[in-house]
Amino acid sequence: GAYADPFLPEVMECHDPANLFFKARPGQDQHILVAPGFKLTLHSVALNVVEQEEDNNIRAVKVWLDPSDELSHHHGVLLASLRPDVCEQVATSIALMPPSEPEEGDQYPIRRIRVEAKTTRTRQESCSGVMANVEVHFVGSVEPLPYSSNHNGEPIEDQEDDVPNAMEEESDVEEG
Repeated sequence: GAYADPFLPEVMECHDPANLFFKARPGQDQHILVAPGFKLTLHSVALNVVEQEEDNNIRAVKVWLDPSDELSHHHGVLLASLRPDVCEQVATSIALMPPSEPEEGDQYPIRRIRVEAKTTRTRQESCSGVMANVEVHFVGSVEPLPYSSNHNGEPIEDQEDDVPNAMEEESDVEEG
């Protein structure tokens, strides 16, 4: 279908500390790449129904986290089940961690947030009206992990040894 404001098919890369707001719709997934050394925490998931059509009322909206953005992977984890006028917002504390190992060719997997809208119709068919009228909003934050390792799996050493001590420099200047 066509949307007035379609999402760009870009991957949201989480590699710097930041507060995030993003959204997804049925048929317009959100693709996420969490970089090594960081985590993405989802704080809130909220349903926004722009307008309900009489013949196509929305009964529930399911929000899924798929382990990959490949279309064949439709067996993710249910993050939230939202219902208009009943349960439109859920406070969460879901941390999406970076994968421990990259896939083939040092590529880290891109995860996908997928939205499914269930309507009161007996046949679940794709309706452009539902897709255009339903959005799920996410609030989250990207934070560095309290520990990190280099690409060989070895812990990164504290870099305080490389920083010159101001007190030592002052005593060297006074002696000279």
